[in-house]
Amino acid sequence: MDINGFKTLSQVQEKMIPWIVKKHSLIVTSPTGTGKTHAYLFGLLLRVVFRPEEVGAVILAPTRELAFQIYQFMKIMSPLFPTLKVSLLVGGSTRKEMPIKPQLVIATPGRLLDMIQSQRMSIHQTQIIVIDEADMMVDEGFLHELDQCLSATSANTQIVVFSATIPQALEPFLKKYIKTTKIHQSIDDAVFNPKLTHHLIALKHHRYETMVESLLQHINPNQCLIFANSKDECTTIANHLRSQNHRVVELHKGLTSTQRKNTIVSIQSLKASLIVATDIAARGLDFKHVSHVISCGFPKDLSYYKHRAGRTGRAGLSGEVYALYNEKDDEAIRKLMTQGIVFVHESHSDKGFKKLTPYGQKRVFKTEQDKKIVAMIKGKNKKVKPNYKKKMQKEIETYERKKRRAMIDANIKALRKQKYKAEAKEKKA
Repeated sequence: MDINGFKTLSQVQEKMIPWIVKKHSLIVTSPTGTGKTHAYLFGLLLRVVFRPEEVGAVILAPTRELAFQIYQFMKIMSPLFPTLKVSLLVGGSTRKEMPIKPQLVIATPGRLLDMIQSQRMSIHQTQIIVIDEADMMVDEGFLHELDQCLSATSANTQIVVFSATIPQALEPFLKKYIKTTKIHQSIDDAVFNPKLTHHLIALKHHRYETMVESLLQHINPNQCLIFANSKDECTTIANHLRSQNHRVVELHKGLTSTQRKNTIVSIQSLKASLIVATDIAARGLDFKHVSHVISCGFPKDLSYYKHRAGRTGRAGLSGEVYALYNEKDDEAIRKLMTQGIVFVHESHSDKGFKKLTPYGQKRVFKTEQDKKIVAMIKGKNKKVKPNYKKKMQKEIETYERKKRRAMIDANIKALRKQKYKAEAKEKKA
């Protein structure tokens, strides 16, 4: 059986499904891309006795996009459960996605709480609640809403928590609600570890949008996810790429719920080859076809750089990540390097890529001519004369020509020497 790309159970699925079926409350830390969504979907569908006019299970997600993706996964599995009524509860949900008296609810915390407080829905009889990307719930400020929602359940409700990490702010919440069975499983499936190459690209005097356009001419992505640090930057980059006749979609909180859903569908159906997004797309979302990620600068929370990178190279595949930087990013780059990120330091122009000295290392000059070039550049007077850049470039080119000439002369001498030796051997023979 093949459901959404899983022909066999991943490690997180193999370990967690039996625990969920046995009605254990769980705290599971597992990276995205290891199949945890299907772990809890398979688990709860096997575990819950769905009854008419009763919410048997609730899945809570931190963003509309993630909730919508889970809803889509459930729709793929719906032929196996034709009578099951599933409801998607997010801001801007349509009537079609909100059947009367659903049995399985997929929601964001704020929208579910609104339904509970307005008495349009009761989750007191809910048998299981799954909290997906729990650490992101903390980032989005949803702990209060989560607390209110879980207060509306019974003491017997099974609670399953999936999180990439367990931040300190989440610990008191978990202790409050997971009392009977405390199982903390940390699962890192080696089969799904991303195989990423991190390219560190010097931005220099370029703007993000022009550098991105230049990169796209050389990397030829299947689908490329471009991260910006604000929705305004997203729009600027997207508009520039559209002006160059690229198929582009945007994904950020400035869009309506319908626009965001349409964007997800366009990405998953490969109708859009370029996605320009904020960090709303950095967590949880499963974009199977993303071969390249471009990070325009670095996020304030550096852990999100790794989440950005993790949108490619999923399920054991390889991926390419390009981080565009300028001088203000020095501290962020050095911190990421101490955390194990290995950057390939490069510059980029219309001619392509040029490898640079590893970031943070001083260039080693092997010849006297190299030293002369550096001394010449450093020794320039502070008072700059007209056309000094052109003159300096000419001097550098002259030194480079001499260097190449010297190499050619050395090669010619070596060839002549070999020729003389060969002729001498022939005479002796």
